[in-house]
Amino acid sequence: MAPPQLAFAQEFSKQADAIKPVPVADGAAPISPANTQIEFIGLHVGDDPKPRLGGFAKYSGELGVADGKLTSVAVKIDTASIWTEFDKLTQHLNAADFFNTAEHPAAAFESTKITPGKKPGTVDISGELTFMGETKPFTFPATVSVSEKGITLVGSFDFNRIAHGITGHENGVEKLVKISVVVGQPSTHGADAAGGKTAGDDTGNGRAASGLAVGEEVEPWEPVHVSGPHKGTQACPVCTYMKAPAVVAFCRSGPETQAMIQQLEQLLADRQGGKLHAFVVLLDTPPVVASTMADAARLRLTSVCCLDPKTRAKDLEKYKINPAAENTVMVYKDYKVVANYNNLNVSEDPDTLEQAVDGALN
Repeated sequence: MAPPQLAFAQEFSKQADAIKPVPVADGAAPISPANTQIEFIGLHVGDDPKPRLGGFAKYSGELGVADGKLTSVAVKIDTASIWTEFDKLTQHLNAADFFNTAEHPAAAFESTKITPGKKPGTVDISGELTFMGETKPFTFPATVSVSEKGITLVGSFDFNRIAHGITGHENGVEKLVKISVVVGQPSTHGADAAGGKTAGDDTGNGRAASGLAVGEEVEPWEPVHVSGPHKGTQACPVCTYMKAPAVVAFCRSGPETQAMIQQLEQLLADRQGGKLHAFVVLLDTPPVVASTMADAARLRLTSVCCLDPKTRAKDLEKYKINPAAENTVMVYKDYKVVANYNNLNVSEDPDTLEQAVDGALN
């Protein structure tokens, strides 16, 4: 049986080299899609949670800063700018039985108190949340860093949709929705987003060239495993499995990556015996979110990984990864790459990866 669908948060990252402080001027740091990400992940009720990723593309606000500390938070969200990975789902979330954006086109939060959190560098932000036409108290935790360069804020917390006015589909959709806010990294869905492409990254066919060439040798590396046989470790795939055939994919999260992970899990299940291994590196997703989604999808065989911030740049250089590529998929055996695909869409072309894997196994 094919594994349940898996969606990964696409646009926020706790990688040290990805989050950049937002400059503070006159005691305030403006926030917008140009420097901030606001996303949510919802689950279905039951054994097959089918995680669904979404977020907002339009919002504005500011963080107040004084004496090196966060003093206030204010943000207003255009709820009609909601996005998901599926057009029909986006349309449904705009409807009356979910966000009802026609009647409630905006949501807002304004802090009233900020207190130190339980861990160093964390705070609890309390205030008033206006959502679905009602204003209620709301508190969420965040990790905050203030320096001479500016401020960053990373928050991940549960939001009870039932308590805040989205009361429909209780038997089909979980009431708790995971919210992620990252101040210090641009949204790829915002009006200022560049769609992840950088001038000069594309080859003549419009795709980014990336990865080791066929015949080149893979090198040791130590990713953070959030699923699979080495979950919770930084086991080196090359050192652990030596000459064994393996698939290593460096991906930006999204529907194509979702489909690829599902196919790899099935390929590994169909080719039992431990001869084949698979590692999917999410380039734009922090470990805590990747782990949550992998657990929800009950992955057993596929190693979903994130790069260690300390070695991220070196790992990308070792494998010649161009971050502008949607994905870089390499199949190797006896330490040598036998196939390399860029921007592989397994939904449209399900045979390519399977054929490459079978070729490596033979």
